Amino acid sequence: MKNLKAVLISSLLTLTTTVYAQNCNCNQNFEWIKKTFEENDAGFASALKQKGSQAYEAQNKTISEKTKLAKTFNECGPVLYEWLSFFRSGHIAIRPIKKNQPPSTNPAAVAASENRFSNWETLSIETQNFRKYLEKKKTSDYEGIWKSDPYTIGIKKTGDQYTGFIIESGSDTWTKGQVKLKFSFSEGKAQSVYYMGDHSAVESEEVRLIGKNHLQIGDFEFSKIYPEVVDEAKYTQYFKSVNSNVPYTEKLNETTLYFRIPSFQASQKPKIDSVIAANKGKILATENLIIDIRNGTGGSDASYSEILPFYIPTRSEP
Repeated sequence: MKNLKAVLISSLLTLTTTVYAQNCNCNQNFEWIKKTFEENDAGFASALKQKGSQAYEAQNKTISEKTKLAKTFNECGPVLYEWLSFFRSGHIAIRPIKKNQPPSTNPAAVAASENRFSNWETLSIETQNFRKYLEKKKTSDYEGIWKSDPYTIGIKKTGDQYTGFIIESGSDTWTKGQVKLKFSFSEGKAQSVYYMGDHSAVESEEVRLIGKNHLQIGDFEFSKIYPEVVDEAKYTQYFKSVNSNVPYTEKLNETTLYFRIPSFQASQKPKIDSVIAANKGKILATENLIIDIRNGTGGSDASYSEILPFYIPTRSEP
């Protein structure tokens, strides 16, 4: 490769904690991560000394209360990361391990959960009619059908307010038609409320579209599944990279090759080596190489051995 310019985006994450997706015992996971971090993190004592035990206990109390309201990984993950940010904002990640456990199918448990919120506000729109309404729209905005596991949510504008209602739910505490979120804008400022698994409210002033197919409301993210809208290439490439769980390469232009590596776990080494072998000619012939390891899981040193350039000693060296 001529004049190799390799750019590492972000850095390896040194701690990966696991919590369950779908229904999540967030408080239990918080106690586990707290104990694990205190006993194993090399920088824990230093951070505690710098910020003080009183501040740490206040952080623990605040996060503990928040975890009691979080019922899914989508809700729990940001809370746990908020706790970790007390120590540092980088080199740490929260990632789920999905278990093949369906939501509760016990009829009595499901009925009790549904009855608990039977009087909750609803927005009754037949999905087929809503899809037809969206098809007639000529602009792409917040209205649409969005996915945020374990929910499929329709967002409809009524007057000056957008209302998100359940289309499909993977949680016993939410049923079709119930209002899951609301947001509006006034004088350029957003105001939103998102209802957690136990229907408690989380308010935020952040509502933004990222491209045309991704929406962020506070700490919660949504991906549009209808209507299908062609997004700008930069957004398509970004979400492809952050959502990928396998390594791959992509040519960005005539002088730049992009190499995405989501994980350096030992189990991923054969996949990384395979991508390198299949694209070695391109890598050596392209001037610039971007190696993207954002949100990585850490892993084994052996996993990146094939990425290192060959060392060729000069004639003056012994």
